[in-house]
Amino acid sequence: MTEAQIKEFANTLFDEFDSDKSGSIDVKEVRSALERIAQWSGSTVSEADVVEAMKALDTNNDGVITKDEFLKLVDGSLAK
Repeated sequence: MTEAQIKEFANTLFDEFDSDKSGSIDVKEVRSALERIAQWSGSTVSEADVVEAMKALDTNNDGVITKDEFLKLVDGSLAK
């Protein structure tokens, strides 16, 4: 995948995880996303997993993950 394709995929993924279309992903939506991913891999999601994901993604600690925060994570991953 090219960088542009990865960014487009990240935008699509964010929009899917943002189930209420609020422009941000809250803890309920993070839990739902992690549970969907866990189903694919045959694993389970703990409350600690949800907390860890929020800590990693919610860089300004406002309780939600904005599209900007989500895309910065993708950009950071691309830089590696």
